[in-house]
Amino acid sequence: MTNCKKIMISIFAAVFGSQVISAGAMAGTVTWDDGGADTIWSTVENWDNDLAPSAGNDYIVDGFTVQNPDNGGSSTSSTETFGGKSLAVNNGTIILYRNIESFSGREQHNIIPDFSLTDSTLDTRCGYASGKLLIDSPVKFFGDNTILVDTVRCSWTYQLVFTEAISGYGNIEMYRTSQGSGRTVYLNGDNSGYAGNWNVYSTAAETLNVHFYGTAGWGTGTMNLGYYSMIHFRVNVDAGSGMLVMDSTAMLNIYDKDSVIGGLEFDGIAVDPGTYTSAELNTLTGSSAFSGDGTLTINSLAWNPVPENGEEGVSIDSDLTWNTALDLDVTEHQLYLSAANDPNMMDVTPIIISDDNSGTGSYSPELKRSAVYTWRVDEKLSDGTILRGLNWTFETIPAVPVIDVQPADQFVFAGEQAVLAVEATDPFEPDTEGLSYQWYLGDSPVAGATDAEYIIAGTQVENEGTYKCIVTCDTNDKTTESETAIIVVKRQVVNLTFNETLEDNIGSNSGAWVASNDPNATLEFVDGFDPEVTGEALSLTGAGHVEFPASVFDNVTEQQISIAFWANVGSFEKTTVFGAYNESGSRMISMNFPWSDAIYLDAGNSFGYDRISKDKSPSELQDVWTYVVATKNIATGQMKIYLNGAEFTSGTGKTTPMKDAVSLYIGKGYSGEYWQGAIDDFQIYNYALDMDEVAGMYFDYTGVKTCLYRPAWDLSGPDGTQDCQVDLYDLEVIVESWLESGLIPR
Repeated sequence: MTNCKKIMISIFAAVFGSQVISAGAMAGTVTWDDGGADTIWSTVENWDNDLAPSAGNDYIVDGFTVQNPDNGGSSTSSTETFGGKSLAVNNGTIILYRNIESFSGREQHNIIPDFSLTDSTLDTRCGYASGKLLIDSPVKFFGDNTILVDTVRCSWTYQLVFTEAISGYGNIEMYRTSQGSGRTVYLNGDNSGYAGNWNVYSTAAETLNVHFYGTAGWGTGTMNLGYYSMIHFRVNVDAGSGMLVMDSTAMLNIYDKDSVIGGLEFDGIAVDPGTYTSAELNTLTGSSAFSGDGTLTINSLAWNPVPENGEEGVSIDSDLTWNTALDLDVTEHQLYLSAANDPNMMDVTPIIISDDNSGTGSYSPELKRSAVYTWRVDEKLSDGTILRGLNWTFETIPAVPVIDVQPADQFVFAGEQAVLAVEATDPFEPDTEGLSYQWYLGDSPVAGATDAEYIIAGTQVENEGTYKCIVTCDTNDKTTESETAIIVVKRQVVNLTFNETLEDNIGSNSGAWVASNDPNATLEFVDGFDPEVTGEALSLTGAGHVEFPASVFDNVTEQQISIAFWANVGSFEKTTVFGAYNESGSRMISMNFPWSDAIYLDAGNSFGYDRISKDKSPSELQDVWTYVVATKNIATGQMKIYLNGAEFTSGTGKTTPMKDAVSLYIGKGYSGEYWQGAIDDFQIYNYALDMDEVAGMYFDYTGVKTCLYRPAWDLSGPDGTQDCQVDLYDLEVIVESWLESGLIPR
């Protein structure tokens, strides 16, 4: 969806929502001012009247995060009730947190009167074991919203239940990110009032289940089932105007029910109208995605829309055309066409078009540029029955500059050139003429940066930051803002020598000793890897750890990082040598060195993490110094672990951003996992070191060279084995077999 569409949806939702709010305006409207020390809705300082929510007022949270109260790990079911007359969350996040300390069966109920979200995130979390989080109030969604079915410490089954109706319009993106057992959503209410689309998927390669106990299913839009998602029809669902789109990993269980949907597409192939069993659907789709003993009826509706659903760049002179419902006595078509950039069609008057028995219908609308339109065709039959059609959308050609190539992030060394560039097209003339450019650092224009390309010849730290370009069409002064790109000067940002101190030699990130496992334990130092070169090292016995503030990552972006250190392992139980975590224990980056008989590196954020690992005998690490380097680069998707200058293991496709850390532990993990041994020269870099740099750093410490690129003619060496260079030893091997021949006859 374009930014323009998002803005128009937000404006409409704000106006629509204000009608509800104004009805109680005499009582008062209270807004969130974020004045408290937390995000809890019962904290009075967070509201502009500094009073707890009360039944006479409407409450609005715009652009902030609000959360239900933490019940402190209660072992019983509980209910959290929002005290206001209504709660509207706009352009923000509401966290509903189930924090019941129980292994099963406990329920967290949430009652929120007149609850609505506009362009916001409903973040549902679980703090302990298993159980249910229930929303016992109707929920209205307007615009583009997200439902996050996540966990913090739920390792087992977690259930999110909507007991009442969902209504509104727009798009709902619902997904899970966490590993663990079942993550399940129950939609128990009458959702017939929701005229938007759903996108349901998992990012964790573990299934997100959605159970329908409401007979209207998901409403009248499209249910898109993506990666590792499964829906269950637990009642006779009648979503006769709803489209179901499934990818090849999605599944549907129809149980023993007889359900109806408006259309079905599986892995890009549309299924013809008709009534099917699950076995017949599996045969038609060549899959095993369908199960249950009931039937699924696919309605015959208006189909084959032109422009296609979701099509972009549609000419403003285009006609709307469609195929009429198959094998039915259609007498007229009722065409609903929204206003530009307004997906709501509740107040749209249909355009009546008589059926001409051609099997098609058409209409010539007046369209605007840079507009998203929503339309549908309802079919009226000879007996008066009206078959509500599917909602389709398309976007017309722009009236603003089109940015074809966005600026790319720049990671450069000090003094090197950094180049930010965009490629844009005039919307009225398909060329690059007639456009103006202005680059911004943050929200401030950069003097003289008025070309499509912005070049910094000798980049310095003061040039770091987030940049964007605003492109203007000279003929109408319409603008388009580019995506942002960052400039980072590659460097070491933290250097902890542990020479009788926990201070950072580069910044002001001093650490603190925490006797977390033995109140009598004290901070100790021992000889480092090479006392003459590295001085002393931090000694860890499992009695405590060192903790550093989140500021150690102030000069590190969420895209790249390297952490290098010397380690001498004393104990090889399940241990964590370092870890950076958020308040709830989610890891930004952490390393198990070792964990039983393997080395692990994790890196991510509050919503999930990437991992690489490889087996390593703990005895090889114990009582010897090992030089360790861990790197991640989400632009390339690579994570790597180096040991003693050489690559130990790596992984690709690792693109989860690294962020949200509030502290760095050295010597323990978030839940314990105390590390024993010694650590020397702990360093953080704001970019991903490459193998040449790692080998060079190892050489600087040890004088030992690392073989990174073995020459093809490296056949031998002084001791008869390969030595990573071609010299007389290799020539001797070649000469020994010179002129030998295997040809017959010779």
